[in-house]
Amino acid sequence: MNIKVKTTGISLTPAISEYADKRLEKITKMIGGDPSFICDVELAKTTEHHKNGDIFRAEIHIVGKGKD
Repeated sequence: MNIKVKTTGISLTPAISEYADKRLEKITKMIGGDPSFICDVELAKTTEHHKNGDIFRAEIHIVGKGKD
């Protein structure tokens, strides 16, 4: 599986990258490690104004073998 990580409003630190890879392991096992699948991951900070609550979001889009 080809994984592309994009960040918006935050920088991609090694810790964030490692955490995302750890969470994507289950999806990779489910797909079977097929290289034809493309996984787009977007990690974002939704606001600069608020200090707590839901200020981060993650979106994963997987495409491969005629499936979306």
